[in-house]
Amino acid sequence: MNDTIPHALCRKRTHAEDMAVYRAQQRRRPDNELHADMCHPDWEYATTEGQRKAWYHSDVPPDGGGWVRNIHAGRDGWERFDYTEESYWMRPRNWENERE
Repeated sequence: MNDTIPHALCRKRTHAEDMAVYRAQQRRRPDNELHADMCHPDWEYATTEGQRKAWYHSDVPPDGGGWVRNIHAGRDGWERFDYTEESYWMRPRNWENERE
């Protein structure tokens, strides 16, 4: 009796299969939780930063189009720390550009 596993059963998953599984697992959580953790598979995230209580461009999104404030992260889209403030942004991910 041959104890080897057939090649078709032990092949590794492709990157596309791994991403499909990852997206399916992530979609089980509510969207607002995924946005709060900045890990929704269909969105990309960015953070801008400035000086604490003296940052006059906190409402300026990152370079590129389509950014909206991620109101699920921090305190309604921003957070204040000891020396800095951060604004949190999100936009829909463009999957066609990432495949290239």
